[in-house]
Amino acid sequence: MTIRSASTDWNALAKFFHWSIVVLLLLQGVAAVLMDGFPREMRGTLMMLHKSTGVLILLLAIARVAWRLLNKAPPPLPEVSPANRVLAQLGHGLLYLLLFAVPLSGFLMSAYGGRVTEFYGLFALPNFVAANDAMNELMQKIHEPLFFALVLAAAGHAAAALYHHYIKRDATLIRMLPGNKT
Repeated sequence: MTIRSASTDWNALAKFFHWSIVVLLLLQGVAAVLMDGFPREMRGTLMMLHKSTGVLILLLAIARVAWRLLNKAPPPLPEVSPANRVLAQLGHGLLYLLLFAVPLSGFLMSAYGGRVTEFYGLFALPNFVAANDAMNELMQKIHEPLFFALVLAAAGHAAAALYHHYIKRDATLIRMLPGNKT
């Protein structure tokens, strides 16, 4: 597995971060929608898994940003217009902002509610804030809308990749697919 990106392709580690986060976000969305349908005695375990997966997404996003700061991205494809490059940068910026905001708002919701966040039952994360009903209520109000904003941003990102693949017929999507080289 190469650490640095080839001149035109994302490397295996970048692809791992990308696709791991995608799969975990899909699982989070499905779990959040279905959680209320499970028996009450199972919801505690499901919530622990939901919180743990949120923490894992945050850790992967931090690792992805750290990797990105230390590694050059492959250059944009020459056929991608300057306007589309700017849109891509703005879209990626929004995705990263939301990848941080959603799990942090969930963690803070638990912490301000006086609840512990366990990481897959292995250990508890420290609450860095004291219980606070007003802040807990605020985090409850913003956590779900932030997630839906992330879903919309991710859908836009996927639509742009499909546009490049099927309409523009360039290698934008292919160079992020596992196992593919441009």
